[in-house]
Amino acid sequence: MAQSNENALLEELQAIKKLLVYALLNKNKEEHTQNDIAVALGTSQSQISKMFSKAALKEK
Repeated sequence: MAQSNENALLEELQAIKKLLVYALLNKNKEEHTQNDIAVALGTSQSQISKMFSKAALKEK
């Protein structure tokens, strides 16, 4: 049961992180590459590709 709660919490935190990054992208007028976002989050470009569709990152 504790593992299930931990997984649910982790999924919720990941969703919040995605929403915050998406909000930041929409707020700035600059265009950001997947690599820029990956560096800011301390992750790889491939992880960013999995988090967001290309349309979401290019939409402006």
